[in-house]
Order: sequence, then C-alpha cells, then structure tokens
Amino acid sequence: MTERVRIAMLAITKHAAGQVREAGLKMPEADIIVAEKFAHVMQGLSNKVIVSSGPLRPQIGDIFARYDQLAFFVSIGAVVRLIAPHLRSKEEDPGVVAVDDMARFVIPVLSGHLGGANAFAEQLAQIL
Repeated sequence: MTERVRIAMLAITKHAAGQVREAGLKMPEADIIVAEKFAHVMQGLSNKVIVSSGPLRPQIGDIFARYDQLAFFVSIGAVVRLIAPHLRSKEEDPGVVAVDDMARFVIPVLSGHLGGANAFAEQLAQIL
C-alpha cells in the first residue's frame, strides 16, 4: 500500500485564488492554502481549505514540513524568496512548483527528480 502524497496549492492573490479554485475542483485531494481576503472564492470545494491570515513567509517552515508537493500560484521569484530560508536537502525538501500568472506553465522549482516535482508539474499542467 502506498502512502498518500500530501499536496498543497497556495494562493495569495485574487487571480491566483481563482486558478487554485479551478485546480481544486479537479484535484480534491489537495489542500488549499489561501489568503484570508480571498477565502470566499473557495466556497463549495471539497478540498481542505486553510485560510492564511497575515504574511505567508512565517508559515512556510510549517508548510514545508507538512506537505510532499507544493504548488505556488505566484511568480517564480516570489517562490524562491519564500522557500530559500527553509531548504535543507534534496532528500528532505518537498517538491515545489510555480504556476505562472496565466496558468499556462507549471515550472518545477525544487526537488524535481527525487522529490517528485517534475511528475507533479506534469500532473498539474494537465489539469490546468
């Protein structure tokens, strides 16, 4: 029996919240982490929705520890700045992907092979 992959999709802007909602409809096993002011966009989803109040940066350490795959619906530069202080090793870090603003590209950022980000990026790209 295989262990369930713990997936989180993160949205901190209004536009990203809409994209995450659409992805959540097709990936109900993924948790959604959304900024408080856009939580209403997630109503009606069967996903677990975690409402984030305040800045995301102080929460990244906990998020890194709880999930195997992370999809950030924000610029790749922002992703790099958010995750950089939490990087440990390719054996320990979760797979991280960034989704561009138009949801046309899903870019593996961290732990592509060993962490599964490459495969996760392909899966998410098909959904989007």
